[in-house]
Amino acid sequence: MRRTGIVILVVAAVGLWLAAPAFAQYPPPTAECDPGRGPAGTPLECEGDNWLPDSDVNIFFDMRVKSGGGGASVGMSVASTLFAPATAVLIATAHTDANGSFEQDTAVPNNARPGLHDIIFEGRDLRGDPATVFDDFFVTTEGVAPPPAPGGGVAITGTNISLGLILLAILVAVGLGLIYAGRRKKAHADQ
Repeated sequence: MRRTGIVILVVAAVGLWLAAPAFAQYPPPTAECDPGRGPAGTPLECEGDNWLPDSDVNIFFDMRVKSGGGGASVGMSVASTLFAPATAVLIATAHTDANGSFEQDTAVPNNARPGLHDIIFEGRDLRGDPATVFDDFFVTTEGVAPPPAPGGGVAITGTNISLGLILLAILVAVGLGLIYAGRRKKAHADQ
């Protein structure tokens, strides 16, 4: 029984060692543009971090006004797809440096309608997987009070390691339980 516990513990340790690169925590890419509101044609200073080094990040402006954008509260939005919608127009392509960061000047399209819009950043994360980050921009006009400025964008990277961590914890617990049971059995046998 003790050998079985040790074998399970060793297998779990080797599995963890082999899976370590998959469990490595890569920070998700971030991106935002300042200012977060203004009239059509507003110059934007966009910046981002944690993208794949020496790669391109496409910056889109979604011409569609988000529902409730006429003064509704601003929040981060995540589309149901990892690709810019057909209503988005490319406003710039940024190139990341050796650290995966970029700074890019661009502008809100001159024909953008008043209301809340998505600014969409598409590129590759630090692992090379496709990644999309969303930021909000509120196109203002006279008489329309803009909502509070939004924070950073939300990244979608597609990696979820929680199931693997739960499985690892179960294997370690079973291994420790078997070791304990083996020691207890041996203690009773020695009496």
